[in-house]
Amino acid sequence: MEKQVTFSTHITQQEFTRFNYYTFYSQPIGIILTIIGVGMWIAVLYYFFNPTIMGDQFPLTQLIFAIFATILMPLFIYRNARKNYHKKSRIIEEMHYFLNEDWIEIKGETFQSKLNWEKIYKVKETKSWFLIYTSKVVSYVIIKNDLNKEQLLVFRTIIQKIPNLKTSLK
Repeated sequence: MEKQVTFSTHITQQEFTRFNYYTFYSQPIGIILTIIGVGMWIAVLYYFFNPTIMGDQFPLTQLIFAIFATILMPLFIYRNARKNYHKKSRIIEEMHYFLNEDWIEIKGETFQSKLNWEKIYKVKETKSWFLIYTSKVVSYVIIKNDLNKEQLLVFRTIIQKIPNLKTSLK
């Protein structure tokens, strides 16, 4: 008998914001920017504790970059996540999912999609979510806490049975 699972999920503004942070800071640019920003803070602090080594010039460039990378960038992500959450109606809708080994169907209040698994780019599991990517950058977010243990088990079983599907499951 073919496995299938049905469940519903709704992403809150807080979850959507967390997802945006995760998306940025799990990419190489987010990691590199943060490391360089922390390094710049160290250079600025080093100047205050030992100004003779760096000369008389205050490390203004380092301070500006440190503020941008470690303070302003997270604030921009937060602001954009809040703005997009309220601007894009599909994000705030409750999503109803139906999955089997042949396709996935997603229904919201204003849309409905039914995709064969060949159209799915990959499925990734994180600590809090399942991400079903329809391209390299666009994904459906399924909050794992919205699924019970049986639904989680069936979901993983279905995903693992799909041939040629890129997966990253825990």
